[in-house]
Amino acid sequence: MNDKQLDGAVGAPWFIVKFGKEEHLNNLQAGKFHLRSLQWFSTREAADHQRDTNEGAALWLNPNESQILINGHKFTAEGGTLNASLSFDGPQPHVFCASVIHRKEPIREDHKIFDDRMKEFGEDFLVILNIAEFYGRLKKALASLRAKGVIEAFCAEDVLYFDERAYDGEVGTFRKSDRFQWQKEWRLAVTAKDRKEFFEFQTESLKDISSLGKTKDLINRIDSNEDGTYTLRIS
Repeated sequence: MNDKQLDGAVGAPWFIVKFGKEEHLNNLQAGKFHLRSLQWFSTREAADHQRDTNEGAALWLNPNESQILINGHKFTAEGGTLNASLSFDGPQPHVFCASVIHRKEPIREDHKIFDDRMKEFGEDFLVILNIAEFYGRLKKALASLRAKGVIEAFCAEDVLYFDERAYDGEVGTFRKSDRFQWQKEWRLAVTAKDRKEFFEFQTESLKDISSLGKTKDLINRIDSNEDGTYTLRIS
């Protein structure tokens, strides 16, 4: 992993939104980040449509594109074989997840920003309003931890979604099945020297570049204007 994704505004999101509990979001707004292992995400999400059991997989093998041999037996798509994902032992990063909105993102027919299922992720939300400043504070804190030897690497970017019926290739931290595309996920991944289930670090306060709200009050709408610009309505 590398930190180039935190260097500037090229490809940067318009807004980043984190849904969760009020207590946790208050801590986040104060600059305290709590990251979990990929294995934790594969088992702890409450609902089936939120949980990705393939978190941490290294490869996604599609029988239409690859041969799968076990004890000399060849598995084929014609034989009803499902796609397979493979995981390998090795350092797994700790991950912080949020949802992302891009300026050039296509507007849905109902003009909603997020799928209604996003509301199940928490009763409260925190929206980051100044992405350039947010990236700068993240990079400053993480670069310091790397210099001290606390972490080995860090990376931040949008999750890429693949068609699991057709895709064949690498998966890793930033690639998921398109069954989860409605989550519009953005991730920060940190490889820490300590392999505990969670990792925490502190940045400068985010209070001046963010806003808290109640999910039930989320307007969840983006409007297109006559001059070609957009108005984002959150709360």
